[in-house]
Amino acid sequence: MAAVRTVLGLSLGTRMLGIAIARNGQLQDWQLKNFKQKWSRSKLKKILLTLDRIIDAHEIQAIAAKIPNRLPGSKAYAQLVGGLNVLCERKGISISYYALADIKERYCTEGINKKQLAELIAEEYPEIGPQLEKERRNGRAYYDKVFEAVAAMGMSLDGKL
Repeated sequence: MAAVRTVLGLSLGTRMLGIAIARNGQLQDWQLKNFKQKWSRSKLKKILLTLDRIIDAHEIQAIAAKIPNRLPGSKAYAQLVGGLNVLCERKGISISYYALADIKERYCTEGINKKQLAELIAEEYPEIGPQLEKERRNGRAYYDKVFEAVAAMGMSLDGKL
């Protein structure tokens, strides 16, 4: 019997995290976590503790994280990525980072915008279709990070992790 493989997809941000979890290639859970307070060491610890709990609760074996094409120069973002790397090392979990351009390339070689990308992701993972419908009704891209997390997770399921 093959071992269960559980992957955590992330779309990193210092205010919001998109989260997607796949078990044996099937999308199991997705969510958006908000961290609205001003950046501080305490906020970093809160984000990392949240991720630590998700990793333990779902027995995560690998992480695929979406990052911007150009890494922000902010100290906060650098601390978040560094903290995530330390967490993964401590837990013995592999992590791969995918730029938004890499993710877009997986879905289409021509330039596409985030709205089109979300539609393609929802076609591949119909479970998140209701979030896409909410986006359309509200006219607001609130769940972008969830779609990006699912896409990063998909990159890892393609065998690129």
